[in-house]
Amino acid sequence: VKTAPILNHSLSLTNGPLVIPANTTRTFNAQFYIPTDLTIINIAPHMHLIARTVKSWAVPPTGDTMPLINIKNWDFHWQGGYTFKKAIKLPRGTYLKSEAFYDNTTANPNQPNSPPKLVQLGESTTDEMMLIYFSYLLYQAGDENLNLEGLISPTEEPLSKTIVSCFPNPSSSGLTVRFALTDATDLDVQVFDYQGVMVKNIALGQHFLQGQNDWQVPTSDLANGVYFVKISSPKVYGVQSFVVEK
Repeated sequence: VKTAPILNHSLSLTNGPLVIPANTTRTFNAQFYIPTDLTIINIAPHMHLIARTVKSWAVPPTGDTMPLINIKNWDFHWQGGYTFKKAIKLPRGTYLKSEAFYDNTTANPNQPNSPPKLVQLGESTTDEMMLIYFSYLLYQAGDENLNLEGLISPTEEPLSKTIVSCFPNPSSSGLTVRFALTDATDLDVQVFDYQGVMVKNIALGQHFLQGQNDWQVPTSDLANGVYFVKISSPKVYGVQSFVVEK
């Protein structure tokens, strides 16, 4: 499985560049032609503070519209990836499309500038982005029948999933990872980048107590971007995404 911003502000915009003058609103569109059969399993938009809405869909050669995600009230501080309940086949000739609306006026409650200023593409939180990440793989027959909620083999003992939260998110220097356990257990705590490469081994076989646990993760040594923190043991797991912005 690979993850990449297939729809992005650099190569996919059909009405760029990504520039929003002060006291204006703008809507940007992006599209990408799929040259081979693909299977997608996850989607994750990424924008900043001026962004207000974003949606993405696919148009296969049949001309039908396949809705993928629709966020009607974008919140930079509450973002992550969405895994589809079933894998989705995108046949060769499909167009992936997206639309994002930006509000650079005083009506935007997340407006970082007073008064509003010109906002354009950049790495800072007060700049803007338009990225739609997809986790995908080359299609194999039967992929569209994969239930992504039920991939555990019936011969295996099902893992118990725990909810993981990260704050502050975005993070600039440090992150608190919070999770609750029904029983005390030994866990691994690891951080992965959006390509699935492990970048930090925070804890290996660390003993955690029953109930709420908070674990500190330094992030000052991580480059700007989207990451995942994963806690795991033979019986329990949990994953949450977070953003590093400096």
